[in-house]
Amino acid sequence: MTPRLLVLALCLVGPRLAAADPPKVACAHAAEEGQRLRVQAKLREARESFTACAAERCPALIRSDCSGWLAEVEAALPTVVVQATAAEDRSRELYEVEVRVDGVVLATRLDGRDLPVNPGEHHFSFSSPERATAEDDVVIRVGEKHRLLTVALPSTRPAPPPPPVVVQPAPAPPPPRVGTAAKVLLIGGGAALVSAAAFGTSGWLKERSLRDSCAPACSPDDVDSARLRLRIADVSLAAGVVALATAGVLIWTRPASGTSVGVAPLAGGALVAVRFGSPASW
Repeated sequence: MTPRLLVLALCLVGPRLAAADPPKVACAHAAEEGQRLRVQAKLREARESFTACAAERCPALIRSDCSGWLAEVEAALPTVVVQATAAEDRSRELYEVEVRVDGVVLATRLDGRDLPVNPGEHHFSFSSPERATAEDDVVIRVGEKHRLLTVALPSTRPAPPPPPVVVQPAPAPPPPRVGTAAKVLLIGGGAALVSAAAFGTSGWLKERSLRDSCAPACSPDDVDSARLRLRIADVSLAAGVVALATAGVLIWTRPASGTSVGVAPLAGGALVAVRFGSPASW
């Protein structure tokens, strides 16, 4: 039966139904209201009216028509699925989200199910505790099923303050390290300088005594003795200077372990040898 014929039939039999059975009148009004809402594209509301007039308590004629119209509305009614995530972490889903469509609450919590929405342009808003509300305008089409609407809700909690920047002072350079080799050179160099001073003074006094007492007819042995003392003083002075200079280099450059110092006597002097590194590298 077409909508117009149904409305005409309801007008003709309405008084009789009202007098006979008020529930049957309610069924007729539900069928009429469902058709009106369907024409206005209010499919969610029309589904409720057709569900009411398709109930067992309604007359068979009305129930049959309402069941057919209900199936048609169910097929045309669009549905959406809302997925909400945290804006700061898109992998974290939110479920305590209220969904409003044109200011009317559609859902108070997300559970992954379809939400029926009338076709047309709608204003959606999504809100969650301690998060900013997100809004969007969406056009929903007739017969569109399981449309996914995704939204990211930013947190309203204040961001934690950045950690304080602690400026560490530059570490002081380590003091010079005095190794065994440097200590040996310092002691040896000091001893060589003392020896040079002693032999130098002795040789100078011997030479002066010979010059005043017997020059130029002094004994060759006495002259050689004075010269030997002066030569030893020169060698000791040179060895002491070299030893102290080498010790200074060792202290300030801090060479690797294994440094060795050797002193070898030579004719008329001495040889100071310094080796750096481990014996395997010699």
